[in-house]
Amino acid sequence: MHARPSDLLSRLLTHWRADRAVTARFSLSAPWALRSAGVEGALIRMCAGAPYLLAVKDQAPERLEAGDIAMLPHGDPHTISSGPDLPPQPFQPLIAAHQVGAHGDQPIVFAHGGNGPATEMFSLHLWLPDSLRALPHALPALIVIRRSETPMTAALATAMESLLTSSPV
Repeated sequence: MHARPSDLLSRLLTHWRADRAVTARFSLSAPWALRSAGVEGALIRMCAGAPYLLAVKDQAPERLEAGDIAMLPHGDPHTISSGPDLPPQPFQPLIAAHQVGAHGDQPIVFAHGGNGPATEMFSLHLWLPDSLRALPHALPALIVIRRSETPMTAALATAMESLLTSSPV
């Protein structure tokens, strides 16, 4: 019997303490596509509003709906977009242009894209202590917890959104 990804993630997060974290809120209006070259540590992304696509490395994209939570435990290169076949722009220049102070001092907040349906993306970038860095390597490149399948996802999504919207910007 195999554990569901949400069960594995719950067990992992019970003992997981990050050394440091950076939060972000992106207001993305279609059409948009952004590419991350990858990060050190793990990423957790949650959206509200219009659905979006997330593709890790060269894998087929996953469609994420409002309230779904996506975790990239390895921080792998990935693309997020409002639709298929859009040419992605690199994330890093947008993040650098909207960062206030040292990386992590303030949430990174920006708007990007066109005039179409809006996706509000809440993101958490976590750095792990040395003692836990091997743990995520046992996990897949992408873990998706669907709000429609896991009742606790709504509470996690609300907590993540609150973390960003209540932080001074």
